[in-house]
Amino acid sequence: MPRRPWAPTGNWRIRAEQIVLLYRNTPAILASSIASCVLIGAVLWDAAPAAAIVVWIGLMMAVSAGRLCLVLAFRRFARTEDMERWEGYALVGIACGSVLWGAGLAWLLPAESFPLRVFIGFAVALMAAGAVVTLCALPAGFRIFVFAMVTPLVARMALIGDTGDIGMAGMLVLYSCLLIVVGNSVNHALVRSLALRFENLDLIARLDSARMAAEAANRSKAEFLTQISHELRTPLNAVLGFADLLRGPKEVPLDPGRRRRHIEDIHASGSHLLRLINDILGLAKVEAGKLEPHESMVDLKEALRGCAASLEVEAKQAGVALRLNCADDLPFLFADSRMVNQIAGNLLSNAVQLTPPGGSVEMSAWVDAGGLSILVANAGLGGKFSDRSTPPTALAATDLVAAQAAIGARLGLPLARHLVELHQGTLSMSSDPTLGTSAIVRFPRERSSRPSGAA
Repeated sequence: MPRRPWAPTGNWRIRAEQIVLLYRNTPAILASSIASCVLIGAVLWDAAPAAAIVVWIGLMMAVSAGRLCLVLAFRRFARTEDMERWEGYALVGIACGSVLWGAGLAWLLPAESFPLRVFIGFAVALMAAGAVVTLCALPAGFRIFVFAMVTPLVARMALIGDTGDIGMAGMLVLYSCLLIVVGNSVNHALVRSLALRFENLDLIARLDSARMAAEAANRSKAEFLTQISHELRTPLNAVLGFADLLRGPKEVPLDPGRRRRHIEDIHASGSHLLRLINDILGLAKVEAGKLEPHESMVDLKEALRGCAASLEVEAKQAGVALRLNCADDLPFLFADSRMVNQIAGNLLSNAVQLTPPGGSVEMSAWVDAGGLSILVANAGLGGKFSDRSTPPTALAATDLVAAQAAIGARLGLPLARHLVELHQGTLSMSSDPTLGTSAIVRFPRERSSRPSGAA
């Protein structure tokens, strides 16, 4: 049998809040119930058996004490996922109390005194109205209370048979129906109020999240501008500095060797500046979702050789030895050639920048069961590439972030990761104090052969 929907409004938070309101109002309900019970007992003391009145009041107090213990247990142990069970407990307590009210008053109703019967009818009407107000958070609760309380008394008045009693019983029935209609309207208003409250809370939470996201974006933008201004200014200052040397006074001519070195320095700085600008434009396209690969069969060995050649001057100036080691059986790669060059160039440039003078950087490529792999590693001053018996294992995304933060990630690393992911590949990084830092790119094996229908 399928379970009934837990919340008729479709919102479990509203239903849970209704049950919390019910338990919150229960102590006041119990206090007024006991006070009304004692008052009615005092009024009927001379017209009904005293023992019956005492027993009735005692039973009412016992049920009220049990319901109060239930309230205390709810405050201590209730959890959101258990609200349906606590709703059932509350309905059982309401049913017991209302049955005692109806059965007790029908039992104590004095057949000889019509004024007392009118008083009891009036008291029952007030109790029913109070129940509708205090139990409006739970429609089933006030319906049970009104029905179980009024039905025995109406039946007892009908059995007495007097015209006044029959008329009063009919009025109680009509009044009870009216109270239930009013109670339903109050409950609907309460549900709408709670729904509006939760919508406002959700809106406030979303606004807070948007505010924090905007603040984080502003901080990231400021950090990015600070970093990129430094990255752009460094090669530009080098270009201007070497250009000033070349156009120096004619009476201090430069020898051809020195002039050539300055020209190479200008070319290296300009190439580095061009890579930075390309990286910025690439990141902008990634953020705008406009970066689409134009794939073809790429000679990976030639592409890596070209990247290494373009960075040879930069590596020489940094005092870093640059090595290229590609497998002889390296297949072609089905990818965007421009993006492959940018991936390899960014990783290689980053490794050169992070390697101290006297260190070395190696770029290697191979194919295995997992697909095509490109490794860019710097051995630093103490590590040796021969210490790497196996390629480093891929790290999780969180490890990649931690590794990038630890080694001082450059602008090209985020772009390289996006470009690799556009080819269904992965970029992972690892860092070791003795072996240095390595970045490994893995392309799926199916990209090492020409797909059917590829141009």
